[in-house]
Amino acid sequence: MMRTARITFRRFVEALISVPRIDTSTAFCTGIIALGIVGWITALIMMGGMDRGPGTPLHNFPTFLMGWIIMLTAMMLPSEMIYVKIYMTILKGKITLQQGKSGLAIPLICFLAGYGIAWILYGTLAFILDALIRMSAFEFINWNQEGPRIAGSILFLAGLYQVSSLKYACLTHCRSPFSFFAHHWRIGILGSLQMGVLHGLICVACCWALMAVMFAVGAMNLAWMGLLTLFMFAEKIFPFGQKLTLPIAIFLWVMGVWIAVTPESVPFLNKPLQLDTSNHADRFKQHSEESFDHPLLGQPAPEFILPNVGQQEVSLSELNKRGPVVIVFYYGYYCSHCVSQLFGLNERLQKFNELQATVVAISADTPQQTKIKFAKYGGFDFPVLSDRENRIATKYKIYQPATASRVEDQQHGLFVVDQNGQVVWAYHGETPFMDHQTLLEVLKSLDQAQ
Repeated sequence: MMRTARITFRRFVEALISVPRIDTSTAFCTGIIALGIVGWITALIMMGGMDRGPGTPLHNFPTFLMGWIIMLTAMMLPSEMIYVKIYMTILKGKITLQQGKSGLAIPLICFLAGYGIAWILYGTLAFILDALIRMSAFEFINWNQEGPRIAGSILFLAGLYQVSSLKYACLTHCRSPFSFFAHHWRIGILGSLQMGVLHGLICVACCWALMAVMFAVGAMNLAWMGLLTLFMFAEKIFPFGQKLTLPIAIFLWVMGVWIAVTPESVPFLNKPLQLDTSNHADRFKQHSEESFDHPLLGQPAPEFILPNVGQQEVSLSELNKRGPVVIVFYYGYYCSHCVSQLFGLNERLQKFNELQATVVAISADTPQQTKIKFAKYGGFDFPVLSDRENRIATKYKIYQPATASRVEDQQHGLFVVDQNGQVVWAYHGETPFMDHQTLLEVLKSLDQAQ
């Protein structure tokens, strides 16, 4: 009986010991998922409302890089949890045999850093390509010309890559962590970094086309960002992931044709040069002549001396000598609703002139860029100035440069400056102010007060 009791107790202890516990690799995988969630929350907070459709500006490189790392954390890390789990399991066994149980975190950090380096390299090349395209000033890529066909073609080509043999080979690698580590295992911190870079480069080769779709539909498009994250996660993690390449390709082909043929009907796609502005005036009439709250109201308007299209310097003080000045800050000629605002002002310019008021528009476009646009689409009968580094926009509180804790932020702005140089009316927001009648009423009230 004692022997039976001992056997029963031994089995009880063995069963107790065998109860599943959260091991190190599982804990790290949980951390990876948590980082992905944090990445998504950060993306929603920092990128929400920044999508301006295909051709969304990537801003300066530090700002782009910050946003790119956030996107990588949100989009790519969750699909790496299987690799992380296998890596930690192998690493734990090797460390147990060779060095004792210590130092699991540092090799993993190096492995993930190497993986990130590969994707940052891809992002940097994409940023350079985007900058070269913008510098080229090719007119045919504008959304109101061949833009939809170009964006649709990118999606269609991404679909073709989905069913290519190279995609299949790279996806097989991404789904085979044991095979990768068996063939490419390296020891030490440098070895972990090298393995991360190699795995990252193959992952880039697997997913570069899907990520290129992000640039085609708008780099800040959170809806497409979520959809592409789901595609890449499903391909790499689901048991039937490799069979999903064809359905994803078909989806990209359908959407590519849809965007190319009728872009205005595509859901979750902002149209940068197709925006209907006919109802903007009605939306803003509710404000009548009341100014929006702004720190510069009642304060002297910051002086500016900026070049116009002809490279001649124009100053606020000189404009102010003729009478009140209406200052319009717009994103650039690529922004269709900004251009609609300027054409609307130009159509009513005679009424502003009758009130001795001068209209001036300011953006970060260079004089040469503006000159090219004027030659193609027509110009305006008021000064259009270049604030290349957004220094004046910063002074008027409608632009905030990127910092270590904040991405670049820009708003539309419109200011009425009286003849004494004071800001007497202001607007700032995500949409241009289109109620030109209100501006005329503000100027009439100034004229009557004199």
